[in-house]
Amino acid sequence: MELKIKPSKENTFPFGGFFIQNSSIKEWLKEIQQLNFSLDEIEVYPLPNTTPNSIWGCLILTQQTIDASRVGKNELCQQVNSLFFIPERTMVYPELLTSDLEKLFSTTQHVLHPTFGLVELPAPFNFEPLIQAPIEKYRDIFKPEPSNFRPDKVKTFQVKSVAPEDVLRNLEENVFPKHEKMPNKPLNLLEKAKLGIYRALFTSDKKNGKVEGVVRSGIMSKLEKLMNSFSKKEHQWADKLQQDFENLEERNQKKVDQLMDWLENNPEEALKYAIPLDDGTGRGELIKGQFDFARRWDTFSLFGGSGSALGGPTIDLGAHHDRLRAQYNKTAEELIKNGNYQKAAFVYLKLLKNNSLGAETLEKGGFYQEAATVYLKQVQNKEMAAHCYEKGRMTTEAIELYAELKKHEKVGDLYMSLQKKKEGISSYEKHVDQLTAKNKYVNASLVVRNKMGEEEKAQTLLIKGWDQNKEAYNCLNNYLSNVKEAQTLKREIEAIYANKVNDTNREIFLKVIHKEYRKNNEVKKDLKEMAYEIIAKQAVVNPTIVDELRKFNTDDREIRKDTIRFTRKRRKKNE
Repeated sequence: MELKIKPSKENTFPFGGFFIQNSSIKEWLKEIQQLNFSLDEIEVYPLPNTTPNSIWGCLILTQQTIDASRVGKNELCQQVNSLFFIPERTMVYPELLTSDLEKLFSTTQHVLHPTFGLVELPAPFNFEPLIQAPIEKYRDIFKPEPSNFRPDKVKTFQVKSVAPEDVLRNLEENVFPKHEKMPNKPLNLLEKAKLGIYRALFTSDKKNGKVEGVVRSGIMSKLEKLMNSFSKKEHQWADKLQQDFENLEERNQKKVDQLMDWLENNPEEALKYAIPLDDGTGRGELIKGQFDFARRWDTFSLFGGSGSALGGPTIDLGAHHDRLRAQYNKTAEELIKNGNYQKAAFVYLKLLKNNSLGAETLEKGGFYQEAATVYLKQVQNKEMAAHCYEKGRMTTEAIELYAELKKHEKVGDLYMSLQKKKEGISSYEKHVDQLTAKNKYVNASLVVRNKMGEEEKAQTLLIKGWDQNKEAYNCLNNYLSNVKEAQTLKREIEAIYANKVNDTNREIFLKVIHKEYRKNNEVKKDLKEMAYEIIAKQAVVNPTIVDELRKFNTDDREIRKDTIRFTRKRRKKNE
């Protein structure tokens, strides 16, 4: 009898394995690995080709149930019985009975295929002699550079600050107006020298920038007397000198008048020609007898040194000093009104030398780093500098200054805003230590509860305040307010009454439980009995305490009469 394979539309027997058509053992292993089969769970049988000493492929048998989705592009095989296999969608011809199959295939595996025919499979293939573990080679392992983390959600951000010196330099060099010489023709050297000499001989009375009157000095009077002693003729030379002095003085003062006019009509342009004022201006040394605006300007700088603050020479402005100061203030206010905060700050810092107002103006305009720098370097106000750093999101700088000032609660808040919980808690603990050292247990408990999230520790602080009689009423009142469950509240009050109430705090305790009595219906009866007991004990030393009975019996009209009679009797007895 000759067995043949014929095509079939359906599979008659269950699948027991699959074929891999490839002559390379290496490719078998690749395919098995790719299909996620382990060598421990399968048996591999090589299959011959039609050419002698050649391989067609292999048969993979497994005890697991498999289907087409498990074997990829490979062909499934049907398991006719435990030892006989045929390809999928085929049938054996002639059809064999079960008894025939048992007789023909009783000892070893067989496969019948249309390509290579009927093949006996004596033993599965052993891969172990062919598989070698790879030789490990040394490799240099390089750690990659940290990548840029891109968060899904921005929780906080900071502004990177600039060094204070660079901030001041930027204001000085790039923001504030540059000084220029006034366009009118100044006095020449000879005229300056003459005016200097005249001022030793005459004293001028100036109002609103004009010479109203001239008084001859003692030197001039002596000189006239000396000249008159040599001749009895009337000499006009002194009058001519006085007239020349008045003309030079008026020309000299015109610069200030011109500056005042420009400040009134075109303040931003006028700032280039303005002169700084200080406490010495108008009372100091003259500069060659004339307003030297350029030289005066160079005597003030934001960077300190010999030319800053109130140092350097001064000029004699006389009555113009107050006029200029008033005009500068008016100009600054107008600049602020128009939103020119930096130029207004220039007026305060460089012209009026009012560093505090300059810093406030910069802060008002939103120039927080500039304001912080002026507060720090010019005003020496670290707290305001830290406040400006905080408003400008320069949180690290704000933390440093607040920490230096021992503002630990503020430091904790800022650390928390940066998601640095460990540092924030540490700062809060320092603040709590500060508060408890000052016996401020209520505030300390609020920080612990609301900012540190430690409710039990907060309650412990409140009880400590009660025990030490520091803010005793507020401590116990807050402690009981944090107990929400009625039965727990009852147990807490009873425990405190039994263990922590004495002659020094008994009346305070009575006030606390009265407050709880008014708001808590579930424990009212117990609190009333406790109040009666306290009042009875305390009435021996303080008879007036019986008046507290009325607070626990608001609907009883007779209780008031009884308490009055009791108080009177005790008073008469003591008399």
